[in-house]
Amino acid sequence: MSSNKPDLKSVADCVSLLMVFAFLLLFFTPELMLSSTTTTGGDMGSHFAPAHYLKNYLLPHGKLIGWYPHWMAGTPMFQFYFVPPYLLMSVLSSIMSLEVAFKLVTVLGIFLLPFASYFCMRAMGFRFPAPAIAAGFATLLLFNETYSQWGGNIPSTLAGEFSYILSFSLTILLIGTLYMGIERNRYVVPNAVLLALVVLTHIYTGIFITAAALFFLLVGGRSRNLAYLFKVFFLAGLISGFWTIPLLAKIGFSAAPKDVFYGFPSLDRFINPKFTLFYFLAAASVGVGIKNKDRRIMYLLWAIFSLTVLILFIKYVNLLYIRFTPLIYFIPLLMAAETLGQVSRNLKARWLLPLIVVLFTLIWVNYGVSGVISEVGTSMGFKDAGLWFTKADSRVTELTGVGFSNFVSTGVTYIPSWIKWNYEGLEAKEGYETFMELNDYLRQGNLSGRVDFEYSDTYNRFGTPRLFEVSPVFSDRSVMESLLLESSLTFPFFYYMQREMSQTAWWPGFPIEMPSFDPDSGLESLRIYNVQYFVAVSEKTKEVLDEKEGFRLLKEMGEFRIYAVNEDSQYVEVPEREPVLVVTDDWKTFCYDWFSSGHRDVPLVFTPYPSEYDLSNFRIIVLDKPVILEDGGRQIFYPEEMEAALNSSPSIEVGCSVEEKLTEEEIRIKTDCIGRPLLVKVSYFPNWRVEGAEKVYMASPSIMLIIPEREEVRLYYGETLADQVGNISSILGIVIVFYWLLTRNRRFREGIHLRLLGFMGYERVNGFIEESKSRFRDWIEVVILRAEKNWKILLLAVVLLIILSGAFVYLNERRACDVFCRSRGFSHGEKYLRSEVIDHFDLGFAHVGDNKKHDLICTAACDESRDDMVYVSGGFVEFDMSIVQGEDNTLILTMWDNANCRSGDLYINERFATRVVGNGKFNWKDFEFKIDKKYADSSKIRVRLEHVDRECYGWDVSDAYIRVPDCICY
Repeated sequence: MSSNKPDLKSVADCVSLLMVFAFLLLFFTPELMLSSTTTTGGDMGSHFAPAHYLKNYLLPHGKLIGWYPHWMAGTPMFQFYFVPPYLLMSVLSSIMSLEVAFKLVTVLGIFLLPFASYFCMRAMGFRFPAPAIAAGFATLLLFNETYSQWGGNIPSTLAGEFSYILSFSLTILLIGTLYMGIERNRYVVPNAVLLALVVLTHIYTGIFITAAALFFLLVGGRSRNLAYLFKVFFLAGLISGFWTIPLLAKIGFSAAPKDVFYGFPSLDRFINPKFTLFYFLAAASVGVGIKNKDRRIMYLLWAIFSLTVLILFIKYVNLLYIRFTPLIYFIPLLMAAETLGQVSRNLKARWLLPLIVVLFTLIWVNYGVSGVISEVGTSMGFKDAGLWFTKADSRVTELTGVGFSNFVSTGVTYIPSWIKWNYEGLEAKEGYETFMELNDYLRQGNLSGRVDFEYSDTYNRFGTPRLFEVSPVFSDRSVMESLLLESSLTFPFFYYMQREMSQTAWWPGFPIEMPSFDPDSGLESLRIYNVQYFVAVSEKTKEVLDEKEGFRLLKEMGEFRIYAVNEDSQYVEVPEREPVLVVTDDWKTFCYDWFSSGHRDVPLVFTPYPSEYDLSNFRIIVLDKPVILEDGGRQIFYPEEMEAALNSSPSIEVGCSVEEKLTEEEIRIKTDCIGRPLLVKVSYFPNWRVEGAEKVYMASPSIMLIIPEREEVRLYYGETLADQVGNISSILGIVIVFYWLLTRNRRFREGIHLRLLGFMGYERVNGFIEESKSRFRDWIEVVILRAEKNWKILLLAVVLLIILSGAFVYLNERRACDVFCRSRGFSHGEKYLRSEVIDHFDLGFAHVGDNKKHDLICTAACDESRDDMVYVSGGFVEFDMSIVQGEDNTLILTMWDNANCRSGDLYINERFATRVVGNGKFNWKDFEFKIDKKYADSSKIRVRLEHVDRECYGWDVSDAYIRVPDCICY
């Protein structure tokens, strides 16, 4: 007999979730979120441009990925970024404005995380009240104000990481549903769809869930688990193939910079001090879980272990470890929720516990620990309890340097103002009228080229420092700025130009010499990308440009001055001199060197494998890899002879005309320059195809070159083989998902489905598959059984493998030592070189003995008579050092570790190697740099240390050393 009495536990769960939802609504008010204004704030404001382009161009043309011509000389939009959030914005914009849809999707992940936490815990079998408490604990991470770039919290989301928080929330849900699916051997298709969404919304979360899933291959039922995971990951791979397959195939054509933001992870990257109390609760859960052999806790522990490994080692594949830290902060909160759930098992009226804990958590988050003490104290009659705690904590902090508040929530501070700043919109900012006036002027301008803007921190008053990245939406003009920096090969060269044309600008750390303010050189750089409008904002820049030839003032509005530049430039031009063909796999390095050289009138054209067509069209060739060429009157050079190759390029007499027409994904050219090279000032990408010419070349620094064979030439953004394979993969995956959905219908399953299986010979195929699986399981069991019986032999084999590996390493190092020893003339006797110093260059003051520092590179007014200073004119010093030929060597520079005015560039054999930057620890430190084998083509190298900022006083460096592995010379 059923009872009509309500389930108090379900009611408590629902009320708890509603409390969290209402708490979030207190900050993200409907008044802000439903107003049709253009979102601003950090990177967030720039994201509106991709959403606008997807809705108004890509989707109407039946595409999710395409070419966006309005950023950084062209960007493959969504080729290297995440399309699902923008697709959802476009879908929602059919029933509301795109501006409102954009706002709702950017906060979707924030509102989803508490619910994802709840259902994750439910799916893993954690009993009441742990799931509801976990939903409340989700707000601890969301409102964490200790960082604003890594993702997973509200500040990061407001800064532009809304795709990450969405993927983060889906990942938390997938942790639970994957566990449930494996336990029940069900839900393959739903988990595969969820996994595909995780990967498509952020790649870092996809990497994590892959590592976490390995847990199921270490516990019981390995063969069954392996089969389950294979199905899930295979189907997810099919569904996401339209994006992942081209991504992997074209990753070399992205421009990811060196990680200049974070060094090696320190302890505070693994532990958030603000969660100290919850770590104790999580530890209790771990203890109980280990005692009871709870696979759920072991699973979460493995997830933490996986994240630790990823944080420590992900740098070796050039990814940012910092993206995994929000996950390693959050998973212990789930364990802490389980601890409270266990404690409440024998409590009376335990249905009240989630309500109390969630309410307490929300107060804790909003007011901080002092606020909680105040509320509790007031309820008990102690009105000044919160004030007493604050004073006591201040006193403890004063005495010890660390107060209690370092380890607990201090309440919400800046988040409400950030939310208001973002979502009140561009239209509410003081400079909105000026911004729109500027865009209107550019839209109506007569010049057809691109627009570039001086870098300035003052733009934030308009709503975002990246204001002009959204300018194309309003002006319909292409700008050199871009949000998705890594998506375009023009990334490093754009920032080079910003340094040339701005008083200050960010420098991302590319291996290219950083320039200083130089409008003459900048004008030439802007021409390479057909920039015809330059907008200056700083007074100094405007004063200089007003007097510079080549800059014609067009308009002044507010603090902005618009100048016409390169007025005779075109998007398609005949180069001044004949291009040089470079046969190489390392075209990026050549582009960096070329852009900072004095030979930018000679384009470099790149190919890894020259064809007869290539060789017939280029008379000057630089070989960076072994290629056998027949004698054909060509001039052959090598990389070290690049300057001679560029100097040998003859001028091109133009004498022909070029007409151009550019649309979003097409360039039409009408020309009588048949057989002559034409530079196309659009960023290169493998998808570009051509009609009327043989092929599209990549040309320095990041643009394209064609040799027309007809008067009318058409370049268009097409598909590569990887795109086609990826599209087929996704279509197949989607068909499987829809077919699975149809089989949920009984009539379809008993009718069409069974007939289709019979037609396909399903019984025979399935029998073969089951037999193969059985044989595989038997083989695995035999292998495991034999391994257990013959563990001594296996151990011996492992030991022998280690010995052989060691012998190989020893012999390889011995060969290097022999080469080195012979180069030093050691022919008899015994000479030990124990990984110490094979060469030392004394740069000046002996700081070790008397603990003083000196200035090596002095670029300001220097007193040359001082004995603690080495005066070097020109701001650099060069010296030769001996190395082991043909092997990796280590260069060690002993320098004063001070980030202020103590940075410089390191060159090896005249080639830029790296940027040397201190981190402000203010002590002497050894900086180590690996000298790659490519520099070790002789027994000596030339080291050059060049000061970056010529206005700084100096750069402290004491000694330079070369180290090699242990060597014994006979």
